[in-house]
Amino acid sequence: MNELSCPACGKKILFDPQLLLKGQSFSCSGCRSVISLANEDKKQVESALHKFNQLQGNN
Repeated sequence: MNELSCPACGKKILFDPQLLLKGQSFSCSGCRSVISLANEDKKQVESALHKFNQLQGNN
């Protein structure tokens, strides 16, 4: 699991990048804001995630 700061309240939101790419959304436990990935951004995020995994040696 990865985490990011909620844009609304700053609490940490845990998310799985693979599930995010598959369309799942994740919500903040503090304020219930929801994060998801817009369809037009999926290819860019998938490419960045792939490059990141290559750098880590996680082909």
